[in-house]
Amino acid sequence: MHPRAWRIGLCLALAGSVLAAPARPREPGIGTLEIEAAFSPATIVLALAFPDTLAATDTRAILASMAPGKGKPLLPRGKLRPEEEFFLNGLSALVGGNPYAAAENWEKMRGRPTAALAGSLRVNVGVLHVMRGEPALAESLWIAEWRRGVAAEAAWRNLLALQMALGRYGRAEALVDAMLAQRPGQRAALQAKAALLRQFRSETEWEEFVRARALASPDMQLVYGELLLERGQYAEAVRYLDRGLAELPGSGRGWRLLAEAQYELGYYYFAIDCLQNAGRAGYHPAEFYELYARVLQACCTGDADPRQGRARAAAEDLLEAGLPKDVHRRSMAQLLYHMYCQNSKPEAARALERDLWFHFEGPHRDVPELGDPNWNKGLEARELPVKFGLYAFPWVMELKRTDVYRAVL
Repeated sequence: MHPRAWRIGLCLALAGSVLAAPARPREPGIGTLEIEAAFSPATIVLALAFPDTLAATDTRAILASMAPGKGKPLLPRGKLRPEEEFFLNGLSALVGGNPYAAAENWEKMRGRPTAALAGSLRVNVGVLHVMRGEPALAESLWIAEWRRGVAAEAAWRNLLALQMALGRYGRAEALVDAMLAQRPGQRAALQAKAALLRQFRSETEWEEFVRARALASPDMQLVYGELLLERGQYAEAVRYLDRGLAELPGSGRGWRLLAEAQYELGYYYFAIDCLQNAGRAGYHPAEFYELYARVLQACCTGDADPRQGRARAAAEDLLEAGLPKDVHRRSMAQLLYHMYCQNSKPEAARALERDLWFHFEGPHRDVPELGDPNWNKGLEARELPVKFGLYAFPWVMELKRTDVYRAVL
């Protein structure tokens, strides 16, 4: 163990002094930011808490000015109390990836801070416990803060994330239900409840929950709009997605869903507008590039369209940029093959087929019937990661019948 052990022993020492400090009147609100912590076998996203103002200064502005390369930190010297400076230095160190320095700074907070500082410290020290592999200690701190602290919502978010990471879905649902009983419109609780219902309950129960809240919650409007989109009810999907995005214009995925609904309805220019909004919101997964290319192909690549050359080139660029993000998207690889053929690039098409051959091959049509002792010998593609077993075989044959990736070069 590291000799300083991240100073994690401060949790017990501070619990009787700093963390038990009496509240002062007119406490500021609590702000949060997210941090990823290693948590076997993957990572967990947790909330760090802080008073939204310190010494009449926006805390986020102070933290931003403390980033490396920003010059002199924007710390109003003479206005911040020592414990506030230690708190900020520790928070900045943790965000910068140095939990040791964070623990050292927070160990120095031996004064009597405001309740906002004490509550934020409970939340953040819990994050240090998770990083050290002590989730039980983190859980006890967060439960205490959630029950009676000023940083209760940040503590609740971390408790929920921890239960989900540990696979304690019953406890997670209990946390969600408790929050919804206090605040029926709490966004994170609504989203978590919908996710839990979809994963562990019937489709009917999940749909009833989402539909019942779709009139009041923009998040649920987007979720219900996606459900309608999956069912092919495109006009209704547009209605709900429009309403949700009016309240959540920064939802890149919401704009992508609306673009898909508009595309299916044949409103290609509306779809392009939505995709541009999704891009501005920072939404750039592979599906974004593929849909953008399909919209351009549908609206602007006809033989009589004067824009066809530019549109096909733009679609090709989009697909080339998006396919490396997910090389397993068969539909995207085959669409790029088509674009190369239309753009008179046969060598590029052949190279794509050669490099991503698994998107352009399937079982031979003379595959033995199920149960034949020579079953595997009839599969040229048996080395693929896809297992062509009893349940997969009909799907494979359907792909073989419907794929139209070949073109005359």
